[in-house]
Formats: sequence, structure tokens, C-alpha cells
Amino acid sequence: PGTTKKWTMKECVDIALENNLRIKRSLFAVQTSEANMLQSKGQFLPTVNAFGSYTMNYGRALNPTTNLFEDRNSTTISPSISGNMPLFQGLRIQYNYRQSQRDLLASNEDLQKAKNDVIINVVTLYINVIFNKELLENSKYQLNSSIQQLDRIKKQVEAGSLAMTNQLNQEALVATNEVNLINQENL
Repeated sequence: PGTTKKWTMKECVDIALENNLRIKRSLFAVQTSEANMLQSKGQFLPTVNAFGSYTMNYGRALNPTTNLFEDRNSTTISPSISGNMPLFQGLRIQYNYRQSQRDLLASNEDLQKAKNDVIINVVTLYINVIFNKELLENSKYQLNSSIQQLDRIKKQVEAGSLAMTNQLNQEALVATNEVNLINQENL
């Protein structure tokens, strides 16, 4: 507790790339495009459907020869198989496949753009933090310098070698530097 970890720019970028929702959405779009391409590739293949049913009937039925009711059991088995082979559909299958390939390329490019955008944003913010830290140190130095200058001017005013306006001007400069320091701390 109390210790802060210093993050490198690469660590910040890696964490942002791993957790950014826009990148995750783009990754899902790539996976969807891959599935669509696989589906459009499968349209070139023939389809085969098989179906079967089995029925058992129990009951009484009229015998047409004796004209008497008899107990009868009947069993019916109905198998069926159908197939479909695309021969020519106006090049629709080929165009769908090409479109799905292009959609996959576009999804990959969107993913790369999303990653690049995140990297640029993180690097920009990281540099801003470093720049603001330097400005904060500069503001501290300017405030210290102006306070030391105020002390010298006060002694000179007390000795009578400088006018009181010099001291007031320096006090105003110290106040301005204090405001600048607070603003830099906020940044």
C-alpha cells in the first residue's frame, strides 16, 4: 500500500488493446465474416437429406372376404432420401463467395484500424501526462524562483533601495505562479 507502479507506454498500449470494446466488437465482426465465408463456400457442395418414419397400428378392421371384424396389426416403414446439387444459378454462388471474401478483408482492415486508433490515443495521452509532469516541475521551479526573488525585493524595500511597487509587482507574480502551479497539478 502506498507504492505506485510506473507504467511503460508499451504496458499501457497492451492493456488498452486487450480491453477496448471497439476492438472486441471488430474481432467479433471478423469471426462473423469468417463464418459467412465458410457458409458461402459450402453452397458449392451438394446437399443430401435423409428421412425415415416407422408406424405401428393396432386395431380392428373388416375382413372383406368374411365380412367379419378381425384384430389386425400393421407396421409401416417409410424411408426417403433426397439430394440437391447446384449446377448453375446465374453465378450467384460465385458472387456470394467473392463478396464474403471481400467482407472478411474489410473486417480485418476495420480491426486493424481500431487497434491503430487505440494505440494512437494511448500514446497521445501518455505523452500528455509526461508533458504535464514536466510543466508541473517547471511551475514549481518558477514559484520557488519568484518566492526567492520576493524575499530579496522585500529586503531591498526595507533597506530603502527599491520602491514598494517592486515588492507589490513581485507578490502579484508569486500569486500568478501559485495559480499556475495549481492548474498544472490539476492537469
